[in-house]
Amino acid sequence: MAGRVFAGVGRAFTTALGESVTYTPQGGAGVSVQGVFTRNYVAVGQDGDLSVESVSPAVSLQSSDAPSAAQGDGVTVGAQSYEVVEVQPDGFGMVVLILHEV
Repeated sequence: MAGRVFAGVGRAFTTALGESVTYTPQGGAGVSVQGVFTRNYVAVGQDGDLSVESVSPAVSLQSSDAPSAAQGDGVTVGAQSYEVVEVQPDGFGMVVLILHEV
């Protein structure tokens, strides 16, 4: 039941907040899809009172737009190219691709 309830939410999310990005699976051709690109704050490491702060670029896509998403795939946002370093499916039709600038 939950799958049917959330089925259209991801498409609404990427349509309302997304932008055109190019997703390129390894060894395949790039396709233009709607994705929500973010640069979230992350604490990279902590040692007592000391921490290293950074940002982690990511893009949220419909799982159907990147059905076989894997580490090493490519994503281009604007003029910047990224490599997928982690794939995080949410179980409700969306996938978050954690990116690294190349």
